[in-house]
Amino acid sequence: MADPSAVASKHARIHWLPLESNPDVFTQFAARAGCPLHRVNLEFCDVFGFDDELLMMLPGPAVACVLLFDTKVFDAHRETQRASGRVLPTTEGIDLFYIKQFVGNACGTIAAVHSMLNAPECVAAMEPDAPLAMFHAAARGVAAAEEGDDKAKKAAEAGGALLAEAEGLHAASEDSAAGGQTEAPDLGANVDHHFVAFVRGNDGNLYELDGRRPDGPVNWGPVKDGDLMKSVAEVVKREFVAVAGENCMLNCIALCRSG
Repeated sequence: MADPSAVASKHARIHWLPLESNPDVFTQFAARAGCPLHRVNLEFCDVFGFDDELLMMLPGPAVACVLLFDTKVFDAHRETQRASGRVLPTTEGIDLFYIKQFVGNACGTIAAVHSMLNAPECVAAMEPDAPLAMFHAAARGVAAAEEGDDKAKKAAEAGGALLAEAEGLHAASEDSAAGGQTEAPDLGANVDHHFVAFVRGNDGNLYELDGRRPDGPVNWGPVKDGDLMKSVAEVVKREFVAVAGENCMLNCIALCRSG
C-alpha cells in the first residue's frame, strides 16, 4: 500500500459529480453499479423525520441509511465526539466494510457503497462481473493482505484508493448524478454538504461510516430492539438536531426491506 499522504495528494485534484439526496438517484446508482435492489426486495426511501410516527411510514425495516448534513454547522462538533465518552471502541475483528474518501464530492457514492456492502442481502444480489462486485472483491483482497496493529486503517486507505480509480463505479456514479431532479453542480465545485452511512455491524452495534473521519468508523452502541432506524434517530436527535437547533438542515434516505 502506498503512503496515505501520497495517495491523498494524488487524488486531491479529482472531483466527481455529487449524488443528489434522492432515493431514485441512489437506486439508479445501485442498479448501474450491478446491485439491482428489487431482486432482494430492498429499496431506498425518503425518511420524513425521526419521530416514531414518521419512521412508521417506511415500507419495512431498514438495513442501512444515509444522512446528508451541512459541514459548516456540524464539523466542529464532530471533532469532539470521540473524546466525549459517547462513542464506544470499535469491536476488535469486526467484519465491517469501510473505506476512506480521497476523491472530492464522492461522499454520496461512498455512503451508498458503505450501505450496500454492509447489507448481506445486497452482497448476495451483486452481479458477479459488475463494477460493485469487482470493487468489493478487490477491496477485500487488499484488506486481507494488510498486517499489523493498524491493518484496519491501512485496509480502509487501500479501499479508498481503489475506489478513486474504479472506472466502472465512477461511470455509474456520474450517470446517476447527472440524472437527478436538480441540476448537478459544476465538476470540482466546493460542496458544503456531506453524506455518511449508518449500518449495523455483525457485533449488533450501530456504526456511522464517514470516509473523511481520521478516526474511522464510529460505534454508537447496540442497535436497540433490532430497529436500526430507531437507533439512528436517537443519534441524529442528540448529535445533530440538538447541536444545530434552528440551523439544522438534514436529509435522510433509508435502505429498506420492501416486503
